[in-house]
Amino acid sequence: MDLQDFFDRWVPKLYGIHKYDRLAQWGRDFRTGDHVALTWRQACLREIQHWDISLDSARNWGTCWEKATDMARRYAYIMDAALQIQEQGQGQLRQEPQPKGVRLEREI
Repeated sequence: MDLQDFFDRWVPKLYGIHKYDRLAQWGRDFRTGDHVALTWRQACLREIQHWDISLDSARNWGTCWEKATDMARRYAYIMDAALQIQEQGQGQLRQEPQPKGVRLEREI
């Protein structure tokens, strides 16, 4: 998975920061719960840091992450799948319970 695609999809959901905001925005790091003021790139680097990848390496990957290593791309693919599963699980938890006494018809 391309890192740019990963960040376009998940940074707004994980940090509440949008790509085209020029100034640092207040967001919430979903892993630590901290409120932080970050730019888009800082939020992306913070996510990479959670992957135990050196920030010095990540800073050399270009503005659109085009020089990212294959390992980073594979990790983004795995994290994308894991976050999708987590997102689906949370969505199921938020579903409204069925009212008592209502029967749901089963398809045969």
